[in-house]
Amino acid sequence: MTEETCPFLDANDARCSPRFSLQKLGDMFELCAGGGQCRCVMYHRLRMEQEQGPLVNTVSPPSPSPVLMTCNGTDLKLRPTGS
Repeated sequence: MTEETCPFLDANDARCSPRFSLQKLGDMFELCAGGGQCRCVMYHRLRMEQEQGPLVNTVSPPSPSPVLMTCNGTDLKLRPTGS
């Protein structure tokens, strides 16, 4: 690899995989292999993760805990209002 090649090209990161398709092959050569990684959002994110560790859960955001309404210790059954 040359200095113009993205250092994460061989990392096999799934977040880069959309660029490795026939429709985007020109973009891949320009950005990943042609020295254009400074314009690549994923390149900057991977560099930040390399320096600071994973930034957030990239698989899916955490689900909020359900809120249970009670009145004097009895669970209230709520129904959707349609609004």
